[in-house]
Amino acid sequence: MNGSRYYTVSVHCKNITALGKGEGKLGLTNTKQPFLYAWGPTDDSISSASKSASIKRHVAYGNFWMDMTAATSSDTGEVALPTSAALLSTQNAGADGQAESDGDKVGPAHAAIMLAAYVIIFPLGAILLRFLESVKAHYIVQTLGLLATIIGAGVGIYLSTMYNHSKDISSGHQVFGLVLTVLLFAQWATGFYHHLRFRKYRQSTVFGKVHLYVGPALVLGGIINGFTGFNFSSESHNNVYYGIVVAVVIVVVLALLGWKRWSNKLAKRDGTSSDEWFHESYAMSGAPNNNW
Repeated sequence: MNGSRYYTVSVHCKNITALGKGEGKLGLTNTKQPFLYAWGPTDDSISSASKSASIKRHVAYGNFWMDMTAATSSDTGEVALPTSAALLSTQNAGADGQAESDGDKVGPAHAAIMLAAYVIIFPLGAILLRFLESVKAHYIVQTLGLLATIIGAGVGIYLSTMYNHSKDISSGHQVFGLVLTVLLFAQWATGFYHHLRFRKYRQSTVFGKVHLYVGPALVLGGIINGFTGFNFSSESHNNVYYGIVVAVVIVVVLALLGWKRWSNKLAKRDGTSSDEWFHESYAMSGAPNNNW
C-alpha cells in the first residue's frame, strides 16, 4: 500500500506464558503488555541464512505496549487482521516513551585511534627524524603514537566485553594487537636508551640497529592488523577505504624519504651533506648531530 510493505505473522506458541519474570512475563489477558523493539542499522543487510551469522548492534531501541486480548486467539482461527486504511494507523498498541539512540560508537573510536597512530603518527615521526634531523621531535611524535596505541588498546579491550564473539579476547586480531602494543613499548624504550647512550658516548649501539629495523616492521604489522580488525567487526567493506588511505600514505612517505635520500646524495657530492649524524647513530657512518 502506497509503496510500503506490510507483513503479517500468525504464530502458534506453547507454554509461552510460563516464561519470563515480573513485567517480562507474558499475560494473554493483559490489555497493556509491555514489549521492547529495536531497529537498524539500515546501511547493511545480512546476506546469510546461517544461524551463527554475525549481526550488527541496533542504532535505536524503545518500548511499546500491546493489547494481548486483541492479539491472541483461544481457538484454531487466526487473529483478525486490519485491512485497507486501517493498516495506516496503529491498532491495539502504542509507544511507551521515545526511542533512544544506541549503536556502536566504541568500535569507530577504536578504529580511528589506531588508524591515526599507525598510519599517520608513526610515519610522521620517521619523516621528521630525517627532515628535521631532530631526535627530540622524533621522540615526542613517537611517544604520542605510543600513547595513542595504548589508549586504542584500552578502548579495544572495553569494546571486546560488549560482544559475545570478542569477550574472550582470543581472536587473531585481538591477540596480535595486544602483542604489537607491548612490542611498541619495547621499541620506544630501546630507542630512548640508544639515543641516551649515543648522546653520551658518541657510539652506535645494538639497540640502535634493532630500533631502526623493528620500528617499520611493527608499523607494517599494525597496518595489516587494521584490515583484520574490519573483518573481525563485520565491517570488511571499510577495507577498501582503509586500503586507499594506507596506499596514499605509503606513497607519500616513500616519496619523501626517497627525495631526502637523493638530495643528501647530491649534497654529499657537493660536500654539504648534513645527515652523517643519522648514519653514525645507527652504525652506518659519519658524525652525530646534537639536536636533542
